[in-house]
Amino acid sequence: MNLEQPKMERSLYVTRMKTLVRMTEKLLAERSAGSLLQRVTEAARELTGARSGVSMHGYTDGCFRIEAISGLDESLSSRHGKLLKIEKGGVYQDLLDKVSTIRLTDFELHHHPKWWGLPEAHPPLRGLLGARLFDRQGRVSGLIMLSDKGDGDFTSEDEALLSQLAAIASLALQQIDAQEKLQRAHDELELRVRQRTEELAESYAEIKKRAEQLRRLSSQLTLAEQRERRRMAYVIHDHLQQLLVAAKFNLEILSKHSREDRKKAIESILDLLDQSIETSRSLTAELSPQILYQRGLSAAMKWLARWMLENYALSVEMEIDPEAVPLQEDVAVLIFQSVRELLFNVV
Repeated sequence: MNLEQPKMERSLYVTRMKTLVRMTEKLLAERSAGSLLQRVTEAARELTGARSGVSMHGYTDGCFRIEAISGLDESLSSRHGKLLKIEKGGVYQDLLDKVSTIRLTDFELHHHPKWWGLPEAHPPLRGLLGARLFDRQGRVSGLIMLSDKGDGDFTSEDEALLSQLAAIASLALQQIDAQEKLQRAHDELELRVRQRTEELAESYAEIKKRAEQLRRLSSQLTLAEQRERRRMAYVIHDHLQQLLVAAKFNLEILSKHSREDRKKAIESILDLLDQSIETSRSLTAELSPQILYQRGLSAAMKWLARWMLENYALSVEMEIDPEAVPLQEDVAVLIFQSVRELLFNVV
C-alpha cells in the first residue's frame, strides 16, 4: 500500500480549501461582474486542475454573454464579450433546466446523445465540468465551464469544489448587481437634483429639499451596503465555516482510528483546518462586526482598537465621551467604517 498517496490527497484537499477561503475574500472585494468572473474562472482552474475555462453571464433570449476566458488560445479569446447562443437540446441543456453541476469524461462528452459538435475554429474539448450561477430568484444567470483537466478526468471532489465556488460567485454577483442598481438610482437622483437646482437657483427652500433627499439616499445606500455585508457574513458563517468544521470533525474521527505513524500528519492537517476556520471567522467579523449593532458605536470602536492591536500590532488610543448621545444606525455605521478605513490606511 502506498502510504504517501493518502497524505498527498489530504494535502491537496487542504490546499484546495485554503484556496477557496482565500478566493472568497477576493471575490467579495470585486466591484464589477467582469473582473469577478475572471477571478472565478482562474480560481476554478486552480482548484480543479483544468487547463481551460469560460464564464458566461446574463442569460437572455437563449444567449449568454462571455464574460471571462482563461487558458484558451486567441481564436476563442477574441469572443470575449460576445453572445453565445445555447441551443435547445445541447449538452448544456440539463445544466440549465435540471441540475446545478455537470461532469463528463471525454468519452461521455463526445458520445453524449445531445452532443452536436463544436463551432468552427473552436478549440477541442477534453472532458467537461460545469456549474451554473443563479440570481436572487434562483434563476440561472450564468455558467462556469471547464475542460482539459491536466491529470486525467474531473473528479467528484472537483465537482463539489466548483459547486461551492459557483455559489459564492453567485452571491457576490448578486451583491454587485444590488450595488449597481443602488448606484444608478443614486446617480439618476443626483442628476435630477442638479437639473432642478439649476432651474430653481433662486429658491432656497427647493434646494434645501433636494439636499435632504440626497442625505436620505446616502443614508439608505450606507444601510443597504451594510445589510449586504451582514448577509455575506451570514453566508460565510453558515456555509463555508460549516464545511470546514465538518472536515475537521471527520478528520478527528479518522485520527482516532489511524496508526501512530499517520497521526502526526493528520494533526498537521487539523492545524491547517483550524487556521482556515479562524480565517473565515475573522473575515466574518471584518465584514459585519455584530458588536456595532448589539452594543452601539462606543463598544464597537473599543473592539476595533483591540482588533487592530491583535491582528496588526497597531496600538490605538480611544477617547470616547461617556455621555455621548447614541447615534442613528446609518450615522454610526458610516463613522465606524470611516475610522476603520483610516486605520487600514495607516497599516
